[in-house]
Amino acid sequence: YLVYVSTAFDLPGIDEVVVNAYAPEAVTFSRSAAHGQNPDGALRAMLGLDCDEIVWSPPGGAAQTFKISANKRMGASPAWLDNGDEAGEVLWFDRKEWKLSPGLQRGSEYYSSFHGAQELSCAGAARSPSALIDFAASRARRAGRLSLVRRAQRGRALARETAFVGEEAFAGGEAADVDGAGDIERQTRGGDPPADCPEKWRSRLGRLGNLGNRAELGAGTADPLFPPDRTSIGPDTAKCGDDARGYTGKCEDYNHWASLAQTMLTIDSQAQAIKECVAATPSGTECTLKNLCSTEIHLPFLTDPLEGSFEGSVSADTCAGNQLPPEAFDNWYNKVSMPRYRNELEQWQEAARARECITMTPEGSEGCTMKNSCDDPVTLTCASDSPLQLALSPQEEGSFSLRNCECP
Repeated sequence: YLVYVSTAFDLPGIDEVVVNAYAPEAVTFSRSAAHGQNPDGALRAMLGLDCDEIVWSPPGGAAQTFKISANKRMGASPAWLDNGDEAGEVLWFDRKEWKLSPGLQRGSEYYSSFHGAQELSCAGAARSPSALIDFAASRARRAGRLSLVRRAQRGRALARETAFVGEEAFAGGEAADVDGAGDIERQTRGGDPPADCPEKWRSRLGRLGNLGNRAELGAGTADPLFPPDRTSIGPDTAKCGDDARGYTGKCEDYNHWASLAQTMLTIDSQAQAIKECVAATPSGTECTLKNLCSTEIHLPFLTDPLEGSFEGSVSADTCAGNQLPPEAFDNWYNKVSMPRYRNELEQWQEAARARECITMTPEGSEGCTMKNSCDDPVTLTCASDSPLQLALSPQEEGSFSLRNCECP
């Protein structure tokens, strides 16, 4: 992997930036042989615009040339200046996409009608065919002059990662935002940070020196940095869950702890229970779920369990993807649809046989004499305004209250 990392923070007190790799095998960081002396070259190669001069060709407008600045940057990004003029517009990359801003000191503003990489090319050439990342823009084009959009000012960081054959990693890093760090104020342009800001940042980073106590943890000692209680999940006012999947709850709801071995056994047991007990079928915008068992079933994408014999609907998106095993959909066919079909077929066959065996004779306008002429008992259901079920023994004859002997 080739990893490009560039950082720029408004907050003071950042002594170093670290890249951490979390993997089951050992990971070695080393400077890229191709880009070690010029890290920005890795970013340019990833973006497919590895050139000092970039041409912006807006739809219906005149082309504009931007030249790389040797010593000016826009936050953490290299800066391409309009004809090299430091007082002019700036082309830069803001971690996710290309941006065009009105000036070096106006990075919090950008032109919303600039459509990114699809309008850019190296001067004198088409866009590089060796681009490692393709930024396809799908935003609607709007006619008229450029409009400015102001965004909230935050600490800035630039990071991009992509597979790169034959290269190892270039070490750098990015300090992430700290959830719930309301006591740490981000500095905005034109203001000074609180005097105790560096000390608070260092206190939060101080815990890193206590990591790696493998022997202590292996002996069964509780981890003081990650105790098995609610404090390791979130503060009292926080909400936990997965907004992307549409369910959230209090962090206290997730305050359940077990060893990895116990957790894996529980997961395996729940997965098997889902395969055996849950039936699902999508229809339009909904997906019907049914618990075929009498015990509760916990689904990972639902906050509440499915009670025994539960049947209800959720959104069709909930059943999409790989959130449910294929067995759940097979169960609906094999354990719900087919038994219902067989039951309905048996009822229809029984009704057809009953009508062949029973003769009906009207008695006035309200009565009806019926006789079962077969040697087996029969049951006949009349789906009238007041549903009626008639059972006649072999050769039995009787009178029933059935107007005009009408038995739909």
